[in-house]
Parts: sequence; C-alpha cells; structure tokens
Amino acid sequence: MQEKVRIRLSVSWPEARRLLPRKVAQAAESRLYLADGVLPETVLFPVLEFDAGDPLLPMFLEAAQSPRKGRWGRAFLAPSDAPLLQEAFHFRVYDTADLLEYPLVQLTVSHVLALTRPLSQYYHADIAWTPECHSCGQVLLTQTSPLRLADPWPDKCDIAETDNYELLVSNKLKEIWQATLLTDEVVFQEAATRGTELPIWQVKPQFILPVAIPPTSVASLDNCAACGRPLTVTVRQFHPDKPTHEMDAYLHVNPASVPPGNLWQTDILQGRLRLPRRLLEKHMHNPEPSFVRTGRPFWVISHQLLKLFQQHHFQGWTGKPIRMIK
Repeated sequence: MQEKVRIRLSVSWPEARRLLPRKVAQAAESRLYLADGVLPETVLFPVLEFDAGDPLLPMFLEAAQSPRKGRWGRAFLAPSDAPLLQEAFHFRVYDTADLLEYPLVQLTVSHVLALTRPLSQYYHADIAWTPECHSCGQVLLTQTSPLRLADPWPDKCDIAETDNYELLVSNKLKEIWQATLLTDEVVFQEAATRGTELPIWQVKPQFILPVAIPPTSVASLDNCAACGRPLTVTVRQFHPDKPTHEMDAYLHVNPASVPPGNLWQTDILQGRLRLPRRLLEKHMHNPEPSFVRTGRPFWVISHQLLKLFQQHHFQGWTGKPIRMIK
C-alpha cells in the first residue's frame, strides 16, 4: 500500500512555472501527469501526483498556496492574490495482495470507452419528479438495446467502463468467470465493437448493494432551493482545517445487508443526482441530453472474484477496501 497526494492547480503549467519558485517548479515537473505525446508547455489544467513522503511535497504545497513570495528568491514579485492550489487529494494505492485481506473491494477501471451516438438508441428515459417537490427530479434510464462502442477495445485490457457508466469485460474474463463462479446474479450481454476479433461483454448486476451512511462520508455540494434535497453529492472527506485538502473516503457496508453474488452496484451514486426543473423541461423537448448519466455508480466485487482477477492477471483495474461495520 502506498500513500499518495494528487494536486490540481488553478492555472496552466506555464503560468504555474512563472509563479512558483524556479527550483520547486523544475523539480515538480517530473511529478506532472502527462498523457502520451503531451508536452508540459501545453498543459492547461495541471495535475501532479506525489508520494506522501516526498520531501518536495510540503515545499510545493506551501509555494502553491502562497505563490510569488520574496523569500523564495523573487523579491521583485508581489504575492499573488489567488493561490495556485485548487485541490490536494490524499489517497492510498493498494496492491492486490493488500486487497485479499478484505471480503469486499471497490472496483475502479482504468479505461473509459465512448459509446456510439446517439445514446437514445440504447435507452428509454423517464423523468421522475421528486416527491412533494416540483422544482427538481431525476432522469431514470432503462437499457433497451445492446451497446455499440465507438472506440476499439484497448490492448492488454480485460475490464473497462463506457462513458455512460456501463461495465464491460473481455471474452477471456467472461469465460473464466462463468466457469469458476456462480453467475446467476449478473447478466452478460454482448456489445458491438470495432476491430476486435473476440466479443466484448457488458456485465449487468442484478442486485444493489446498500451502503451505510454514516459512517460512509457523503457530502452534498448543492441542494434544491425548494425542498433542500441534495442535487450533487460526492463521497469525499474534507479536511476540517484546510478547505482545499480532501481525503479519500471509503464505502462502509453492513455484512448482513450484502446480497448474494460477486458483483454489485451500490445504492448511492457520486455526481449529479437530481436536476432542476428548468433542465428537466428542456430534456422533455430535446430528449437526447437525458440519456447522458450525470451520476457515477460504484462497482463492488467479492473476495472470490478478486482472487480470480489475481490468479489470471486480469488488467485494467485498481481497487480499494470496503469497510465492514457491525
């Protein structure tokens, strides 16, 4: 297990280099997240990742929160009015061996693949108004047709997610899963792909896993002005003394409430849960935006499925423990 800190800045990387102490910026550039073929000079929304014990981390955080201070060797520059630091997110990275100690694991996939548009070819959408409130509501999607991927299936990938939050697995993973574990609680549906010899499968869990709130830390980012219900939520822990610092939150589950099976979707989502009336009315006249999910589900796998992932070296995923309560 490794302790990590992911930092987001509020200005482009060229601007950050101008405002940060030269030695700090030069040393931190190696921690900058860069997609393939992208140069630091072109990064508009910088994300840097540090080991929690990296001696550069406290220097970078201090400089990013109070840029252009004279004591850093740039006395001719006045302090900046706005800090460069947008967010510092503290989290842990687990090895598979670490995760095998836990009965349930939250699954995160590395690859996100786009669905062929329009999304209306796959779903039926219903608008459900919030009970006793006509100012907000939800869009409920029912899948009616098999999915079609706009992107080819990535090399060395066994599990992925669509950009509309549907779970996909390779044919190899599906066959081993079906041969080793009971699969009555999931449905495999073939998805159409380009340039892939073997079929790709969508996996749809049939049971919902209840999450205990509290102790699961769920924060409301904004609420309906009329009824006060949350519109947007996040599963994060905010540092009480540092508004820009957040800590990774863990899902908590009561063992007695776990349904049978090896794969579940939780009963909570992260993101936009409800929409205000003005947006829902627009969707009623232009339904296509209604098919874009604004809330991300959490996927949870059993210890048995995790062992299968480890034994067959399935790729394209990471995980973290689910905390069990009594």
